[in-house]
Amino acid sequence: SVHCNHRYFSDGADIFLKEVIPSKIRAEQVVASHVINALFQKDQPMEGSFTLHSFDIQISGHRREVFGDIQLDVGKAGWTSRVTLEHKDIVFALLQIGKYDFRFSSMDADENASLDLIESKLFGDLSRTHMVELMRRLDDVFGIDFYSLKDLPVKDRMRIIHSLTADAVTQASQAHSQIFEEHRRIIQVYKGLGLSMPEALRHSAEYALNERLLSLLNAYVIDSYSEAKKKAVLSVLRDAKELAIELNREKAGRFLEDEFLQSVKDFIRTPSFETLNACYEMLSMSETCAIAFDLRLSQEQLFRYLKSDQSSRVSPLLDSKIGFRQMKTILAAMGFESEKILTQLFRNKPKVNA
Repeated sequence: SVHCNHRYFSDGADIFLKEVIPSKIRAEQVVASHVINALFQKDQPMEGSFTLHSFDIQISGHRREVFGDIQLDVGKAGWTSRVTLEHKDIVFALLQIGKYDFRFSSMDADENASLDLIESKLFGDLSRTHMVELMRRLDDVFGIDFYSLKDLPVKDRMRIIHSLTADAVTQASQAHSQIFEEHRRIIQVYKGLGLSMPEALRHSAEYALNERLLSLLNAYVIDSYSEAKKKAVLSVLRDAKELAIELNREKAGRFLEDEFLQSVKDFIRTPSFETLNACYEMLSMSETCAIAFDLRLSQEQLFRYLKSDQSSRVSPLLDSKIGFRQMKTILAAMGFESEKILTQLFRNKPKVNA
C-alpha cells in the first residue's frame, strides 16, 4: 500500500476503497448487501443510517412477513455517493427462500412506486401465495432484474456466508477436536511404530491443532501477552512436532501480521510502554514459534511516522532500558538501521527547560 500525497487519500488502499470500488459496484448492490447481512447480525438493525463502500445509505419503512420457509422484507432506501454526490431513493424487496436462497429487487421510488402500494401487492395474501406466484409478482412490480447472493462483492458475500454457516462450522470444529482427543494415543502408537497415520485421523489432528493454535494466539493477544498463554501456544507446537502434524503456519502468520500492524498503528497513535511492548511481543512470538509474516505494511506505517515531526514523542520511552531494548529489537526486525534511527530519536528528544 503506497502513500498518497493527496489529502483526500491516505494510501493506495484508500484510493481503492474510495474510487475503484464505487466505480465497479452499484448502490443497489450495497443496499442488498446490508439488508441480507442484517438478517443474521443481531447488532445490526435493518433500519437506520450507515456507510458502506463510499455510499451513505438511509433505510426506513421496513416491514417483514414470514410464512413457512419464505420470508419477505420490504422497505425504502435513500443513498448518496460520497464520490459523485449522486442521490436516489429506491424501494426494495428481499425474498428469502429456505436458508441460502436470496433475491433482492429494487426500483426508483416515485408516486407510482409508493411503499404502501407495493406492500399491498406483495403482502395481501402472502400466506396463501405459492412461491412461484410470489416471484412472478416481484417480477411484475420490480422487473425481472434482481441481485442474488453471488452478485454481491466477495467480501460482503463471505461475511454473509460466514453468518449462515457459523453454527455448522462450529459443530464440525468441535467434532474434529473430540476425535483428535479421543484418538491421540492411537496416533502416538502409529507414530512410534513408524507407520503412516490413517488419513481420517491425520485430517482431524491437523484441523484440531490448527484451530487450537489460532485460538491460543488470539487469547495471547487478548490476555495482554501473558506467559501462560505463550506456553499454551508452545505446547500446541510441541504436539504437532511430536505427532508429525503439519501446521498451517501461513494462516497463523496472517493473523500475526494483522495483529502486529494494528499494534504498530496503536503505537503511532499513542506512543507508550504498553503499545511498544505489544509490538515487541508480537515479533517475539513470531520468532519463538518460527511463524514468519509480511512486515511491509507495518514498515511503511512506522517509516512514515519516524520521518515525521511526531516521532519526538517516542524519545521519552528510550530513557528506559527496557524501552530502548524493545525499540532497538523492533527496528532491527523490521529491517531498519536501528542505531541510526535511535541516534536521531535521541537528537529529537524534547528539551526540558531548567
